[in-house]
Amino acid sequence: MKQLKVGAVDDLSQLEREMDQHLKNNETKAAVQALYQLIVEYAKRREFEKAESLREKLIAVDSMALSEIVTTAEIIEEEKNRSKPKDHLKTWENLYGMLTREESNALYYSLKDGEGLGTDTLFRQGGRNSNLYFLNEGQLILLCNQGGKEVALKMVRPGEIAGEDTFFYDSLCTATLRTFTHARFNYLERDVLAKWKDSFPALEGKLRDYCARLEKVNDLLERKGLDRRSEKRYGLPGRGVIQVINQEGVPVSSAFKGELADISANGCCFYVKLSRKETARLLLGRRLILKFVVSVGKYKLQIQQAALVVAVRAHPFDDYTVHVKFDKRLQNQLIENLAGLAEMAANQTRSVTLH
Repeated sequence: MKQLKVGAVDDLSQLEREMDQHLKNNETKAAVQALYQLIVEYAKRREFEKAESLREKLIAVDSMALSEIVTTAEIIEEEKNRSKPKDHLKTWENLYGMLTREESNALYYSLKDGEGLGTDTLFRQGGRNSNLYFLNEGQLILLCNQGGKEVALKMVRPGEIAGEDTFFYDSLCTATLRTFTHARFNYLERDVLAKWKDSFPALEGKLRDYCARLEKVNDLLERKGLDRRSEKRYGLPGRGVIQVINQEGVPVSSAFKGELADISANGCCFYVKLSRKETARLLLGRRLILKFVVSVGKYKLQIQQAALVVAVRAHPFDDYTVHVKFDKRLQNQLIENLAGLAEMAANQTRSVTLH
């Protein structure tokens, strides 16, 4: 490929005015040359957003200027590579090793800088978090509040990630993350995932795979004997209606239908049909009134509970599972009845299998 030479440009604003004049005069070749020079200079100055914007303009002005289009893309990527600090690359070498050069640059330049002193809260148990945290220096601590007492779950050290369980999934935080010492970190905002879909379609999946290797918060809770799902869960068929309610318990939405997936003394999971992911996300953290009828053969059991939405999971064909925590634990008699229905359903299944 022919490499075009570019002279030093001291006054980029003057060159931009010349480029605009070339466009007004329909002097495409001269406009392409000016755009090329501008892109290269902005890339060298590490003003990559401006360089990318001008490259889009170059493509619009002359989509057949292939040499300039390809060369400017290579120059931008190369300058991005050069500008990444070596200590950051060393800390995250295993992550960047999974990515192409273009994906590495996309990830790095999507990261934002953060810094905190000891006891600064990054996200709080029971609250929302849509950031993924990459610790570079110092220490963070992951805590769980149990009966009014904070229990340390894990020290997060340089080269470790936190927040993945709420970054990739719509869930309320099951733990609190704080700075334990003076800490420097990067963080990724969830909105960037949508921006990557067209240009870097494999990047989100690779980042998910990397985070999947990490120890989950639920695993940490279980190891400490704090597993919020320790109550026995019963997979029972049931249908019901659900409404969003306010803090006073007054319905503030139309009723919608759901199908029970499983239920325990402290909460349940049910399926709903939703056409938009944004609608599902709006349910997170909302309070609901649930009215379900569990039926096994001729036996029926009615359940009505107020609950908090703690997680929403997407499934194929517009199906979502909504995970809720009841305001009040189910009464012992009701739990016994559920256990009896579950045993009855299991016996029916075994009977069908044997025949």
